[in-house]
Amino acid sequence: MRYSPILCSVLILLQVTFGFGQIDDDIIHEVEDSLAISLPKDYLDMIQSHQMDSMAIAFQWDIWTFWSLPKVISETQRLRRNKVLDQSDIAVADDGRGSILFGRKRPDWQAYKYYWLDREADPTFYLLSLCELTTAEQTERLKRTISATNFRHLDLSEIRHCYGSLYNYAMELYTEEDHHNYARKRNEKAMELFYLVAAMGHPDAAHQIADHFEFQENTEVEKVLEWRRKAVAYGSLRGMYELADFIIDYKKSAIPEAIQLLERLIVEVPGYRARAALKLSRVYMREGWEWTDFDKGIKYVRIARGGGNYNGTADLAFYYYRGKGLEKDVHKALELLKEANQKAIERLGSGWWDEEIALLEKELKN
Repeated sequence: MRYSPILCSVLILLQVTFGFGQIDDDIIHEVEDSLAISLPKDYLDMIQSHQMDSMAIAFQWDIWTFWSLPKVISETQRLRRNKVLDQSDIAVADDGRGSILFGRKRPDWQAYKYYWLDREADPTFYLLSLCELTTAEQTERLKRTISATNFRHLDLSEIRHCYGSLYNYAMELYTEEDHHNYARKRNEKAMELFYLVAAMGHPDAAHQIADHFEFQENTEVEKVLEWRRKAVAYGSLRGMYELADFIIDYKKSAIPEAIQLLERLIVEVPGYRARAALKLSRVYMREGWEWTDFDKGIKYVRIARGGGNYNGTADLAFYYYRGKGLEKDVHKALELLKEANQKAIERLGSGWWDEEIALLEKELKN
């Protein structure tokens, strides 16, 4: 459920043009009129500063080709028609392997945020702010110069305007080795930057602050909830899952909020559908509280299994075995548990339910 720090970012601006140099205002107005939006300021600044109609940028693990403005119009309109993008979204680039970079803005956001839409049309991954592309070289240099003595006073003016780059630098600064004074001081500086970046609307910075309050000796429940909710408000899709997960564990009175978040993920985010369905099924299958509903629990555990979640398949097996929400069927339970175990072997290299399978086989022989 937790993510490792962002991979090393490398900026290579490839001088590739496919049209004219200086971008004409008439073309910009045509794009804005066709899409019924104002072009994102950071996107407009980037393409105008390089005087390119199209360009390719290598960033992290992909090469993103930023399209010509006519293609921005046609691709955005296509994705909107197919209900992949909202009417206020704008698609701007692709990686040549089926993934698309698109910008999204909500009324309460300070600026556009950019997401990676994968080939299954799943916008699960929050990617970057565009200025990360143009400041990646400076960010990497600053990260390399972090030392035991200079991290408090390192000049960050080159990247201070770019919340994505500041976040990447803070992640490099942050360390989980907090048992000595140097590490604690580094983390204090990193947290200072996380707060600064979160104030700019960066969802992953809000995640880091929430993690700080959650994974300490005494979890500060209200602080975690505050910052998980901010991550969701800032546009984090995985934040919806993490908030729901935390509520279920720590805040019984907010269970309806968790249910609503999980239902949204199941409907709206393919990459979280199976996981969210499993989590929701366990809410309904839990006995002894007001949200118990076996019919809904079985419905959602079947969705989890249909999405390839082997834990969901195993849960369904145990419900068949116990006759919980279903007619008891030991043969079906064994079949499903073998299916779950095989999926675990394929993904993890070993099975999780060998002992339970042996016990069921023994029971059926007797």
